[in-house]
Amino acid sequence: MEFRILGPLEVWEKGGEVSLGGPKPRALLTVLLLHANEVVPADRLIDELWGEDSPARAAAALRVNVSRLRKALPQDVLTTRSPGYVIRVEPDELDLHRFERLVDEGRSLLARGLAAEASERLRDALSLWRGSALADFAYESFAQAPIARLEEIRVGAIELRIDADLALGRH
Repeated sequence: MEFRILGPLEVWEKGGEVSLGGPKPRALLTVLLLHANEVVPADRLIDELWGEDSPARAAAALRVNVSRLRKALPQDVLTTRSPGYVIRVEPDELDLHRFERLVDEGRSLLARGLAAEASERLRDALSLWRGSALADFAYESFAQAPIARLEEIRVGAIELRIDADLALGRH
């Protein structure tokens, strides 16, 4: 399974893209992916997805959207754990986790004076980006802080890659 949030939301399984349904299940999955492997309380999910406009039966609406996601995803990926839900993501299944790992490796290589390896690792990290982070949710309130954080990390990775290239004489 591969989850992509460094651009529009995409989920891939065995070479094919997984259909996630409408905007609410997609937004729900995105919130859960931003907190992968952590329990996200149902109340927080309701606030993130509906905010001030939450429906009268928001808890029931949340359960419906969780059910839709469970149908789209393999069994046991999305589980209920009191007081909410958790999405289980292996270390390299989420592009954000791969990106952060590659940036950390590039930073470490550069600090050790291995500029060529650092440049390559940072290029690999930056190649995971397919547009603006969380592009589908650019105007959703739940996405604003994560988008800003991810863009800051991206700019930092670009700066590190430039430092590595300069160390290699690539002016």
